[in-house]
Amino acid sequence: MPNEEKKPQKTPADAFAEMLPFLLPILLVAFLLSFTSLSTERLEDIFYVAIEKLIYPISFLVFLLFVSVFTFVFYSYKLGQLLAEEKENAIAKQKKPEKTTQNKRWQRVLEHISSDHPNDWRIAILEADTILDDLLEKRGYIDDTVSGKLKQIEKGDILTLDNAWEAHKKRNKIAHDPSFEMDKREAERIIDLYRSVFEELNFI
Repeated sequence: MPNEEKKPQKTPADAFAEMLPFLLPILLVAFLLSFTSLSTERLEDIFYVAIEKLIYPISFLVFLLFVSVFTFVFYSYKLGQLLAEEKENAIAKQKKPEKTTQNKRWQRVLEHISSDHPNDWRIAILEADTILDDLLEKRGYIDDTVSGKLKQIEKGDILTLDNAWEAHKKRNKIAHDPSFEMDKREAERIIDLYRSVFEELNFI
């Protein structure tokens, strides 16, 4: 038999060299997996640390934002109320006659009626009727006499219309009947009739 060539025996180095192409991909994958796992853990740590550090400032900013919005809404509402009240007051002032000057006329009526002289009581009633005449004219009732103005008024327009009529009739007796007499109580009652009308018309 011919001599067969003996194959050289493999050394451990040769075996390792043959396995190296298979080991390198495995080692590389293991290394990458290890690195990826490590990086993920670090990222998670960084994320949680950032959250812990930012949660309080963010909460504080949210609180400030809430307080700011609430304050803005509250003061806007209050400002709206104030503006509405000012508007209502302005309208009310336009509707109401100026009382400062007018009340001086009423004050003169009160001074005369508080006198002990009958002639002063007559002056008080005549002056009160003149005031009534002016007030009715300002409200759009035009006529040469107070009676003519009173006839134009519907009962629902002035609730104290009957008082105005009674007071004016007493005034006419005083002005046109020299023999008409009255005591102080009656004179004060007539002035009170005028008073009720003037209060309704916002004169006093």
